[in-house]
Amino acid sequence: MKNLVVLLILFSAIVLSGQNSRNNVFEYATGTWCTSCACGHLEINENIAPFFPNTIFIAYHSGGADPFSQFEGNEILMDLGFGALPAAIIDRVSSIMPHIDWLEALTDMSSVPPMVTIEATTLYNVSERKVSVSVTTSALEDLDETYYISLVLLEDNIISPQAGSEFCPGGDDFVHNNVARVMLNGAQGEEIWSGGTWYTGNELTYNGEYTISEDFDEQNCRVAVIVYKHRIPLQKAHVQQAISVDVIDGTIPVELESFNIYNNSGIISLEWSTATELNNKGFEIARSTDGSSYEKLAFIPGSGTISESSYYSFSDNPKSNGKYFYRLTQVDLDGKREVLGIKSVKVNNPSDYRLAGNYPNPFNPSTTIKFGLPEVSDVKFSVYNIAGEKIEEFNYSDRPAGDNIINFNAAGLPSGLYLYEISSSFGILHGKMILNK
Repeated sequence: MKNLVVLLILFSAIVLSGQNSRNNVFEYATGTWCTSCACGHLEINENIAPFFPNTIFIAYHSGGADPFSQFEGNEILMDLGFGALPAAIIDRVSSIMPHIDWLEALTDMSSVPPMVTIEATTLYNVSERKVSVSVTTSALEDLDETYYISLVLLEDNIISPQAGSEFCPGGDDFVHNNVARVMLNGAQGEEIWSGGTWYTGNELTYNGEYTISEDFDEQNCRVAVIVYKHRIPLQKAHVQQAISVDVIDGTIPVELESFNIYNNSGIISLEWSTATELNNKGFEIARSTDGSSYEKLAFIPGSGTISESSYYSFSDNPKSNGKYFYRLTQVDLDGKREVLGIKSVKVNNPSDYRLAGNYPNPFNPSTTIKFGLPEVSDVKFSVYNIAGEKIEEFNYSDRPAGDNIINFNAAGLPSGLYLYEISSSFGILHGKMILNK
C-alpha cells in the first residue's frame, strides 16, 4: 500500500465465540442447476436458520454449469465425501444427509459443548482488497491428537438463477447465501497443534493475509473460522468450535491522500484528497479556538463509493486574530463518524484600518491599491477627478480581515491626477494616483 495518511480504510471487525455455546458447522453441497437443491435452500432459510442463529452455514456449489462451483479449494467436496445433491454434514462427524434429515440432526447436535474458544479479527485494506485475519483459540479442556484451523471466505446476497420446482421455487433472481468463494488456507486448512497435550487455557494464534477478488462484493463477505480435530477421512473429523466474522464490519473506509491548510491574507483554505471511498456521505468541517470545543462550519458532500482520487476544498474567514484549529470528520451513509485529521493555523491580521497606497504610481493603464481591514467589511471604492467629480465607483461585499487589494484599470480615462477613497464600516481612506499615458 502506498505511503499515505491512511485512516482506517484499514478497518477491523472482532468476533468472540461463546465459552459454553457451540456454533455448529453446517456444510452442505448444492448446485444452481439442481432442482431439488432449491428445497435445501428452503429448508435452511425457513426451518433451520431462524431457530439456530449461531450455526455457521457453508454452501459448497458443485457442477460445471454452476457459476460458483469453480472456487479455490473445491476438492473439499470430495474430501468430505459429498455425492448426490443436496446433502449436508454437521460438525464433520455426522453422516452425509439428505435435506429431509437436516433439522433433526442439527437439533440433536446443537447441545454438544465446544472444546475450544475462538477470537477472530479481520482488517481490510480497501485499495489493495486485502483482508488480514488474526485468530486466537484456547482449549477449554486438555486436548490430545492433531488440530487444524480452516478459513473459508463466504459471500451472501448473490443474485443468480436457481433451478426449482412447484414445491421448491427457484427463479432468475434467486438470492444465494453462505456461498463458499475461497478456502483461504487450503481445502483442509492448516495444522495448529500436534504432538502432545493442548492444555486447558493454552492459547494458540494464527494469522493470514488474503486478496479478495474483484468478482466478490466485500461488503457481503464473511470469513468462517473452524477449529477441528483432524482425522482421515475428513468426514470423521470433529469440529471443536467455529465463528464467522465480517470482512467489513460496517465502518466506512476513506483513504486520505492529503490534508493541507493555507492562510491567504486571512482567508483560511482547507484542501484534502482521498484515494478511495466506500459509502461516504461526506465531510464535516468544524473550527475551534482552543483545540477542544468545536463549532460546525460546513458539510461537504462525499463521492459515495469510488476507487479513484477525489479532491475537496473549503474556505473560512475568521473575524479575529489568533490560533484556529480545523477538524475534518468523515461521515458514512449510516451516520457513523471518523475524525480524519486536525490542522491548526495562526491568523495575524492588521489591527488597524490603513491604506498602503497604490503601485505602480504613476501608472498606465492599471494600478493596484492595497489596504488593510481589522475585520470583515463591505467596501466601496470611488475615483474622482481633480475637480472633485466622481467618475468611477465599485462595491465589494464581505472583504476579509487583513490585507486586501483592488485592481483599477484607467484605460478609458485621460492622463492626469486622480483622487480615490475607500469607504468601509471603519471609515474612509483617501489616496492619490497619477495616470501617465
